Amino acid sequence: MFAVTSQLPPNPFSRALSCTGVPRPSGEAVVLAPVSEELADTDIRDLDGYFAALAPPESSAARAPDDHPELTAAGKKAVTTGRCVSCYGDDFAGSKAVARMAGQREDYLAKALHDYKSGLGVVGGVAAVADVAYQLNDQDVAALAHYLSRL
Repeated sequence: MFAVTSQLPPNPFSRALSCTGVPRPSGEAVVLAPVSEELADTDIRDLDGYFAALAPPESSAARAPDDHPELTAAGKKAVTTGRCVSCYGDDFAGSKAVARMAGQREDYLAKALHDYKSGLGVVGGVAAVADVAYQLNDQDVAALAHYLSRL
């Protein structure tokens, strides 16, 4: 059931970590319930610390030529007029309970923004994301997702 992943450094939680497998382009969620049910609270905290300590990979979008510079400019303008920086930081790396937005896949960011806008997104008590996303139109979402994916 669990594939061995050579991309992750050895650690005591390799079984739990390997279940994530290869990223799925369909956006389909990986079900971790069978593994997570076996983890103690201390194991979950240790996994959290492990993942938090990993350096984020460089975004493949950031290395590619910008095929839509107008979206990049519009996204950059949108983050300065919104309240994004107050929670996510100037580099959009997030911190503690605030997730990283910089360098995430563009399709993931667009879906997340649409989910927050429609009320499907779970923000973990930070309602500001839903408030800001609710006001976005489809062009704003596309621009933000494009810009943030290139950071």
